[in-house]
Amino acid sequence: MPPLYILSLGLLLLLHIPHWRPSSAAASDTLTVGQSLAVGSKLVSRNGKFALGFFQPAASIISKSQNTTSSSWYLGIWFNKIPVFTTVWVANRDQPITGPNLNLTQLKISIDGNLVIANNDSVVWSTHIVNNRTQTSSINATTGAAVLLNSGNLTVVAEL
Repeated sequence: MPPLYILSLGLLLLLHIPHWRPSSAAASDTLTVGQSLAVGSKLVSRNGKFALGFFQPAASIISKSQNTTSSSWYLGIWFNKIPVFTTVWVANRDQPITGPNLNLTQLKISIDGNLVIANNDSVVWSTHIVNNRTQTSSINATTGAAVLLNSGNLTVVAEL
């Protein structure tokens, strides 16, 4: 009889403990100062409908000769829950990331508070956010963040 009592008590306790997931199991919707997003990683909106990350379009992967020769990569937002990969927005549309050092490519918040795609420490793309009143960045370089909203918009905020 006591083992059944202990089992019942244990199950009752489990029902009252909030469910949690390890941080590595859940993709984040936020990139903060000091963090970077590398190829193979992504931000996911809280509702899971949108994702932001680096991608290689299917059309550019296979050339006319059917060889996988193109290595053009982009940073973008896409629908995350539909079976066909469909982009919503592309940051560096006119400046694809190419070359052998793709593993050195990162999205991060720069010291002036802008979102920056850096490849081997050279800037590929930047938001160039400037506050008109002070002619300086409107984002605090120590507390700023980029958040992928449930609407699919990527918002750069001064503080969380």
